[in-house]
Amino acid sequence: MKILTLITILALVFIYSCKDADIVGPGSNNNGYNKVLTGEANGVRFELYDSTYNELVTGYNNLGIKVFVNNEEKTSGFAKLKVFMYHTFITSTHSCPISPVFYYDPDKKMFTGYANMLMYTDSTSYFMAFFNYNDEMNVDSVRFDVSIDTMNQTRGFIDFPTGDLYIFTVISPKYPVMGMNDIRYLFHKTPDDIEYYEVDSAQMFLRTLIESSGHTSTGNVNPVSLGNGLYSGKVNLDESGMWFVYDSVKYQDRVLTPNVPPKFIFNVQ
Repeated sequence: MKILTLITILALVFIYSCKDADIVGPGSNNNGYNKVLTGEANGVRFELYDSTYNELVTGYNNLGIKVFVNNEEKTSGFAKLKVFMYHTFITSTHSCPISPVFYYDPDKKMFTGYANMLMYTDSTSYFMAFFNYNDEMNVDSVRFDVSIDTMNQTRGFIDFPTGDLYIFTVISPKYPVMGMNDIRYLFHKTPDDIEYYEVDSAQMFLRTLIESSGHTSTGNVNPVSLGNGLYSGKVNLDESGMWFVYDSVKYQDRVLTPNVPPKFIFNVQ
């Protein structure tokens, strides 16, 4: 399944390089979040919200969860979410990088976290969501679909000595501008396509290139770990054109990335 996941990610890279607009549009109806999914059973209701879209999309989703028990909203404790994708043409399943725990944010009035939906659904596939509150209450097998967001970027590579699949989930820039841009992404690994783990304390090394002209930029700041799998740096896109930003990774005294490392694509007008 790791090979299938990686092939799908590469296909989405191609789609990204050919598109310049989102397929789905933003909106808001609950503290800036949109309800995208509801699961309910035995007096327990989970409502899933997205801060940007009216549905779940490929790539980074900034999420919130509301929990109700006998119609009483919960504002303490924690929530969890797992998702699994199923295909009609194979018997195995796989998951996605998701916040291990959603903690309550009193400003947003929901339990907040993230998910990177690695694949979109079609007539041969679907996702199931499994909700949990305080490891005490569950609502399982809530079916949903995922659409393509052509501007969200996910990259992956396999570390062949260990067989682990590593995933970059780009948070920003989504719409890059000419000049200096903050670059932020999540970094995960999985040994089995089921459990995804946030990777902290890796060293990142950026290299920028406009391939058509050979132009590179200076002043880039390599991303550093901020904890919980999040990395932050800066990238200088100082000319218009299609930029390739390569990211080499060193972790636990070993270079993980292949000789040609994963690249993010930023089209600057």
